[in-house]
Amino acid sequence: MNLTNVASRYEDDPLIAQRIKRLWSITHKLYRMPGLKLTQMQDLGGCRAILLNVNKVKEVVGHLKDSNMKHTLSKTNDYITEPKVSGYRGVHMIYEFHSDNLKTEIYNGQRIEMQLRSRHQHAWATAVETVGTFSGQALKSSL
Repeated sequence: MNLTNVASRYEDDPLIAQRIKRLWSITHKLYRMPGLKLTQMQDLGGCRAILLNVNKVKEVVGHLKDSNMKHTLSKTNDYITEPKVSGYRGVHMIYEFHSDNLKTEIYNGQRIEMQLRSRHQHAWATAVETVGTFSGQALKSSL
């Protein structure tokens, strides 16, 4: 909801979606990174904002970095400024969940990832992921 509210301040019709990592991607990531535990993964679930252009992405990222949300921003990966070897571009913001609610405080410390990218960056990532699915290769993983 927070991402929807913030993105809507900068663009009339941002595309906001939840994203859950596919089982194949989880398995592949654990295989590629032998020391990584499932509980340490920061991108099992999250949300994504697709914005008109890179300037809009930067505006929303700036707003989120300056906000006082109760979840803690623990890391930002700016793949626009420093693209992955694969060519992937976007900004990933990793937050640690914090709740004052007794029913949800068991999730405190869990990580969630917000991804922000432009429409062109999203089209590229979707095309590469589709080709990777049909070819059986993880093209976005920079391997």
